[in-house]
Amino acid sequence: MGTSVYKSINRHWFAIKRQFLIVGVMKSVMGELTDTTNRAEGFALMPVVWGFGATIGYVNSISL
Repeated sequence: MGTSVYKSINRHWFAIKRQFLIVGVMKSVMGELTDTTNRAEGFALMPVVWGFGATIGYVNSISL
């Protein structure tokens, strides 16, 4: 079991790394776009936008 998990992570390390990079960039952009009065609302919308983008991306990939 451990070997298969290691092989999977080793094979997909670039995608995992890219995912962390995207989240970091998204958080820094959200911090730049909001101020102290609306920062909590902006960061609260991130999971909603992330889920919407994942759904639209999946539907778009099916249609291709």
